[in-house]
Amino acid sequence: MSLDGDTWAWIHRAPLHVRVALALGWTGLHAPGWDEGHACGDILLPDPGRLLWKGRAPGNLLVGPEGCTIVPRFDEDWSVGGPLLDTYGIGLQKRPSAYVRPLELWQADKYDSASEDTLAAYGATALGAVCNLIVALKDAGKL
Repeated sequence: MSLDGDTWAWIHRAPLHVRVALALGWTGLHAPGWDEGHACGDILLPDPGRLLWKGRAPGNLLVGPEGCTIVPRFDEDWSVGGPLLDTYGIGLQKRPSAYVRPLELWQADKYDSASEDTLAAYGATALGAVCNLIVALKDAGKL
């Protein structure tokens, strides 16, 4: 993923599910307060601290407000995050950790037969580890 400095700073502040959406090819990602020039009827969730992120899913050719859909919570919802395991051949397991409490983390990994290398990422939850790996795979050009 080749990003300029402003985009790189923006994406590292975005929530994990939004970074996954970007890695998967979503475009036009925005939330209220992040892109003041975009008007597609953005709303806040009942908890004002959490914003609804919207964008266009891969293959969505609609433009303007009609093309915007809510970015799914890949990091919390197994119905959208779970299929990433099969789609990208990701392994998942619990690993002990001497550095982080709780003492177990989830590890998601993918073996690359071309380089005979395994890329791994970790998370406090299983879906968090999977999402971290999706972002790492995209950053490494292996997604």
